[in-house]
Amino acid sequence: MYELPIGPDKPLLSGGGLLKNNIDGGWQVSAILQYQSGVPFGVTASGNPLNNGFNRANVLPGIKPVISWKNVDRTDSGGNPLPVLNPNAFSDPGPWVPGNAPRELESLRLPPTSNENIALAKKFFLGDRVHAELRIEFFDLFNRVIRACMPDTNVSDGAFGLAPQQCQSNLPRQGQAYFRMSF
Repeated sequence: MYELPIGPDKPLLSGGGLLKNNIDGGWQVSAILQYQSGVPFGVTASGNPLNNGFNRANVLPGIKPVISWKNVDRTDSGGNPLPVLNPNAFSDPGPWVPGNAPRELESLRLPPTSNENIALAKKFFLGDRVHAELRIEFFDLFNRVIRACMPDTNVSDGAFGLAPQQCQSNLPRQGQAYFRMSF
C-alpha cells in the first residue's frame, strides 16, 4: 500500500481546511502484478515398464512438438477440436519399453501468463476519533483471457494433444468496493 504524498502533513497540497484536506489527502494505491513464463511439461505413454507408475513417450527428432496454442477452443469444419501438440512428434514405446522423453521438454511450455490486481483507497478524517475509508479493488484489471490449460499429454490416448474445450486458466475481471467507518 502506497500513500500518495498529497494532503495534510504531506509535501503536496497540504494547506486548507477540513473539507479541502479530506478531498486532497488520504489517497492510497496498491498493486499486485504477476508475470510468469510458461511452465514446462512432459509427454507420457501408457504402460509401467520400470514399475514407477508411468511411462514416458518417445520423442521423434526433427519434428516440431507444438502445433499452436491458438488452437485451444478452436475446431475444424467437422466440429472436432484442433490439436495443440503435434502427434507426429511423439510415439508410444509400448507397454514394456521405457520411452526416451525427458521428464520435461524445454520446447513444451504452457503459454505465459500476466495478471494485474489494483486497489485505490481514500481515507476520510471526520474528527479526532472518527475515520472512514472507501476502497475499490480490481482483480485481473485488463481482463486478459489466458488459455494456458494443459492438453492431454498421454501419447497413447486418442485425445493426445487436445486441450480442454472452453479453456480459461484465469478468472475474468472482478471488482469490489467497500466503505468502512471507525469510531
